Amino acid sequence: MGLDYSFVLYVPRAALRPLLEAVAAQAEPHGDEHTVVVFDDGRTLTMPFTSPSRATLFTSGQTITASPPRLELNTVIRFPADEYLLAYRAEEAVHGSQVSIGIIYLTTWDRTNLMPGCVSVSFTAATTSMSRLFVASPSVRGFFIGLARHVGAHLCILDVEDDGFIALYTPQPNPILEHLERPRPAA
Repeated sequence: MGLDYSFVLYVPRAALRPLLEAVAAQAEPHGDEHTVVVFDDGRTLTMPFTSPSRATLFTSGQTITASPPRLELNTVIRFPADEYLLAYRAEEAVHGSQVSIGIIYLTTWDRTNLMPGCVSVSFTAATTSMSRLFVASPSVRGFFIGLARHVGAHLCILDVEDDGFIALYTPQPNPILEHLERPRPAA
């Protein structure tokens, strides 16, 4: 198995919908493929991505819930072109000043162990060469840092597996660090 680096954003649960909306706005749709995400309040969001099912890795037309946070989506995202993206993708993936990259696996997890109401959203490279692109491309990094700022993320990292992680965005004060540093009641 190759490298599977990930951008991981730790966000307040309320930021999950705006985050998904922002990602959908940068999507590279493929025909009418979609997945409907249902939130706690009953509202829905149609994402232009497939999601895995028991039958296949890429299934269109499913309806999945955002709660508990364990979404799985197969995304294709457009990033502003830079030299690394242009070298990585074939010409048909270049759309003006944007380059489509995918499949990037989007997965969410409940992270209440770090902080109440915290959700992590992971964007994982599907291939080793895409993992290397994640490290090299300022445009890809900039997209995820901008996304973190836009939704009020507590933290944004690039997980480089055995080499640890690179902190890309850590607002100050940092709610996760403050929560972890609070004294715990004696048992």
